[in-house]
Amino acid sequence: MSSIVTAPSPSEVISATKWATLTNYIKSHHFKPDIQSIDVILTAITGQFDPHSLPIWLFLIGPSGSGKTTLGLTPLINLPNVTEVSTLTAHTWFSGYIGSKHAGLASRVGSGIVTFPDFTTILSLRDDARHEVAGHMRLVFDGEAKPENGSMSFEPWKGKIT
Repeated sequence: MSSIVTAPSPSEVISATKWATLTNYIKSHHFKPDIQSIDVILTAITGQFDPHSLPIWLFLIGPSGSGKTTLGLTPLINLPNVTEVSTLTAHTWFSGYIGSKHAGLASRVGSGIVTFPDFTTILSLRDDARHEVAGHMRLVFDGEAKPENGSMSFEPWKGKIT
């Protein structure tokens, strides 16, 4: 019985070569980098551009100095459609009035990637504020929100945020 061996496609060869180049570079500039975590981060970013996938919300957890920010967040900052925020509050995602130049983060981002370096800022909120942030995050994950207030002046939002 013979088995058929297929050669990798040109795009697979290019991808493997680019990955090898990237990981070799990182290994030459960092002491024992966690290459697998970089693979996970890039997978989450790739998922943002797949119209059939749900957003991938990723938490990088590790000790101080482990490279979470240097290898996980900093390289993303200059990419298109990436927004960095330092904290999330009850008014971050949905806060602006229709036509306001101070629209909430969801309206400003539309569809894109949001990074924030320290999730403990959310955990340290008062219970009611933390619950409100969590509720807004559920709406953002679902990709659609119709926030309302007494004057009915908030714009509906639709998008995909990783």
